[in-house]
Amino acid sequence: MSKSSKFVYLFVILLLAIFFIGCERPQLPWLAKAEGVVTHKDVPVEGATVTMQNSQGVATGTTDAQGKFAMMFVQGGKGYPGAPVGTLSVAVTKTETTEPDEIIPPAPEKTASEEKIKAFTAKMEELSIKHSKAASSKSLIPEKYGNVKTSGLKVELSQEGNTDIKLVLSDD
Repeated sequence: MSKSSKFVYLFVILLLAIFFIGCERPQLPWLAKAEGVVTHKDVPVEGATVTMQNSQGVATGTTDAQGKFAMMFVQGGKGYPGAPVGTLSVAVTKTETTEPDEIIPPAPEKTASEEKIKAFTAKMEELSIKHSKAASSKSLIPEKYGNVKTSGLKVELSQEGNTDIKLVLSDD
């Protein structure tokens, strides 16, 4: 083998190695289509977050006005439709945040007296403390559903997928 054919041979091997290393795809679990509807007291739940997980990973979805959701698996910053195949533990959350109604006063002028600046600072500290105590998150569905360990919800997802998942929430 001549020097030039050895060089070409090594060059081709190097290019192939770079190509295969650069084209490595993330190792994803087997995913299947997972879609359904969430109801509470026989009413579709709009704006809820549905989480399904097993040892293969976590998928999430958000419900629309009809309570319908489609799960999305995220890995490496990319979303893939579906959820991992197998038995999935499910959580459903829907919350609203309450904020204090008090209005923040305008900042004092640059030329304001030291007394006005101190009064403004004291008021802002007071509002900050009030805000941290008053701002809270309230669950709009029974809180037990917000945790996969306490929800009691399970989904069996085969490789064929499931587009008729019914998550029925009760007040029990």
